[in-house]
Amino acid sequence: MLKLNILLFVLLSVLAFTIYADEIPSTLKLEAIIFDQHPSLDSNFEPEGGNLTPGLVKTSLNQVSRVPELVSTAQTALNNQGRIKSPTTFKWWFASNPATNVPIQSPMVLNYQDRSGVYSYSNSYFFPIDGKGWDATGKYRIYSNGSVNHNFHFCLKINSKFTYKGTEEFLFVGDDDVWVFIDNKLAVDLGGLHSREQASINLKSSTLGLKVDKTYNFDFFYCERHTTASNMRIDTNLEVFCPYYDYCGVCSGDGSTCCNAATTCNDNKPCTIDTCPPWNTVIDSGKSISDYCSHTPKSCPNDNQCYTGSCNTANGNCQQTKITCPPIACQVLIGCNNSTGCQYKPKCSGPCNTGKCDAQGECIARDCQGSDPCKVYSCDPNSGCSMVDKCPQLDNPCIIASCSANGTCINTDISQGGKCCKDDCDDKLKPCQYGTCDTDGKCIVHEKDLEDGNLCTIGKCDPATGVVSQDPVVCDGCKDCAEGNCIQVDANCDDSNFCTIDACSASGNCTYTPTNCDDQDPCTIDTCDAKEGKCVHTPLVCPDEGNCQVGYCSAGECKVKPRECPATGAFCLITECDEAAGCIVYDKRCTSDNPKCQRGVCSNETAECVSRDYDPKPFICKTAAVVSTAVIAGVTVAGAVALGLAIFGGKKGYDYWKETHDNKISMATENPLYVQNPASAENPLYTGNT
Repeated sequence: MLKLNILLFVLLSVLAFTIYADEIPSTLKLEAIIFDQHPSLDSNFEPEGGNLTPGLVKTSLNQVSRVPELVSTAQTALNNQGRIKSPTTFKWWFASNPATNVPIQSPMVLNYQDRSGVYSYSNSYFFPIDGKGWDATGKYRIYSNGSVNHNFHFCLKINSKFTYKGTEEFLFVGDDDVWVFIDNKLAVDLGGLHSREQASINLKSSTLGLKVDKTYNFDFFYCERHTTASNMRIDTNLEVFCPYYDYCGVCSGDGSTCCNAATTCNDNKPCTIDTCPPWNTVIDSGKSISDYCSHTPKSCPNDNQCYTGSCNTANGNCQQTKITCPPIACQVLIGCNNSTGCQYKPKCSGPCNTGKCDAQGECIARDCQGSDPCKVYSCDPNSGCSMVDKCPQLDNPCIIASCSANGTCINTDISQGGKCCKDDCDDKLKPCQYGTCDTDGKCIVHEKDLEDGNLCTIGKCDPATGVVSQDPVVCDGCKDCAEGNCIQVDANCDDSNFCTIDACSASGNCTYTPTNCDDQDPCTIDTCDAKEGKCVHTPLVCPDEGNCQVGYCSAGECKVKPRECPATGAFCLITECDEAAGCIVYDKRCTSDNPKCQRGVCSNETAECVSRDYDPKPFICKTAAVVSTAVIAGVTVAGAVALGLAIFGGKKGYDYWKETHDNKISMATENPLYVQNPASAENPLYTGNT
C-alpha cells in the first residue's frame, strides 16, 4: 500500500499544472485554407471508390506556386487508379479559381499533449466547411452521409515554415489524399481515393538531411473527395509558423483568395489589363482592395511600319490604323514602306540648289553668277550653271556685234562703209552658219558657236532651223557633272534612312552602309533611331527566374544570381527570399539545448539565443521522479505514463490510450501493479475484468 501511495503521489505531482511566463504553448495553430470543390465542376470529386495510390505527384514541390503537381497530366493508368478523372483540373485543387472552387480560411488548432510532448488534432467527422462555400450559395446540392448533410468535397493546404530542432516527428491518419512536403521534398505520400490510412516520419532519421537551427518549408495538402467518411488526425511536435500574410489575411497567400482580377479589379474598360495588387500591399483604412488594382493599357504590337496597332475601346480587340507621316524640314514625302515606314527625299536636290533650306524651309539656290559684264549667267534645272555671250553675233553679216567694257552691246552696220556681202552670204550660209564680210565684200562663212561656257553641257545646232541648244553631260548612276567631269555625289543616294551611310561609288553605284552603333559593350543592344539618326544603347534585360533568381548580363550572356533582400539589422529577424513571394521577413526561432523541455529565446540586445526551462515542466521532462519510481516498479517512463492512465482510467482507459497513441509499454507484465498476486499478496488494483 505504501508503494502504491508513493506512485500515486509521483503521478499526481506530474499532473499538477501551474502557469508561468515560460510555460509551453497549449495549442499550435495551423493556418489552413480550404478550397471548396463540387463534383459538378470537377469530375475528380465523387468518383467511384478507389484505393491508396502513391506516386501521383512529383517528389519536388513547385517553389513558386507551392502546390503539388501531377507526374503526368495525361489520362494514365496511375491517374485512373488514383481516381484523377480530370488531370487538367488538378491544378485548381489547392489554388483559387472562381470557376471551380471557393476559398475559405479555416485554421486548425492542435492541442498540446503533456504526456507525449506532441500537439494533436483528431476528428473522425472532419467537416470543417459544412454549409459554407458552394453549399452556402444554394446553387449546388449538398451531398449527404446518411441522414446528416455534410460537405464532403474540399481540399486543404497549409504553406508554412518551421525551424528544425532535431527532435521533430509527424504522424497523419485519415482519408483521402494527403501529401506532406518538407524542405520542398515529398515526405508523406498518401495519394488516391482511399479509406483511413496512416503515415509517419521521424525527421531526424529521415533522408531529408535537415540541419538543426535552419528554417525549412512545411507544406501540407489534404483532399476529401468522397462521401464515405472524413477522418483527420495529426500528431506532431513540429512547431510550424506562418512566415507572412497577404492582404486577405491568408498565410503565405498571394491575394487570390479575396481578389479576382476579373471582378474585384474590373474597370469596365476593354482596353486595359486589370491585375490584383501584390500580396504585400498595405490596404489603408477606408480603402478597398480595388483601390490598389493595376490597369495596364493593352498592348497591340504591329510589324507593319505604315500602321499603328491600337485597341478598339468598344470590344478590346486590336486593330490597325494607317499612320500619318509627319512633315520633315527640307524633305519631301514620297510614300510609306511597310518595313521602314515613312519615306522622304531631299527637297532641295538638283543642279540649281545647294541641297539646303533656309529658316522658312525654302531651298537655297546655287550661286551661278560671274563677274564678266559681257556674259549672261543662269542655271538650267537639268544642266546646272551656264554662261553665254551677252552680245551674240546677229544673222545679218552687215551688222557687227560687240560688247563694251561696261557690258553694253554695240551693233555696227558696215553696209554704209563698204561693200556688204549680205547677198553673197545669203547664197552661201546654211542654218548652222553665219557670215561676215571681208574688205572686198565677200562673205566669210563661220560655224555658229556652240559653247555656252558650261563645261557640263554639249552644244548642238539644229541643221533645219539653225537653233543652238545645249544637252547636259550624262554621267553614270549617281554621278553628276561638275566642271566638265563626272563626279560622285553621295546626295544622289539618299535612301531617307537616317541610320545608313549613303555613298556613291566610283562605278556610279549607290552603297548603303548601316551606321556603326557598336559601343563594344556586349551587354547593350545597339540600335539606330531612324527618326533621330542617332545611336541608342539599350541595356540587355535578362529575365528573372522566379522571385529569387535575378537575371543579369555577363559578357553578353544572360545569367542569374540569388536576389539580395535588404537586411533589417535585427538579430531576431530573418530576411530571406521566398520563391513564391519574394523578399519576406519573419521572427527568428531559436533552438534550445533541450527542445522538449526548454524554449529558445532570441535577444536583439545581446544578439544571441538562450535556452530557458519551461515552467511548469512538461510531463516528459520530469524524468527524475518518474524514472525513480519506474525503476522500483520495473517499467520504462512510457510504461509509467500508461500505468498512471490505468490507475485513473482503468484498463480500458489504458487500452484506448495505447490504441490512439501507438505508445508501447516495456516490461509491463513485470510491473507488480499488473500482477494479480505480487509477493503472494493480492493486488487491489488488479481485477481480471477491469
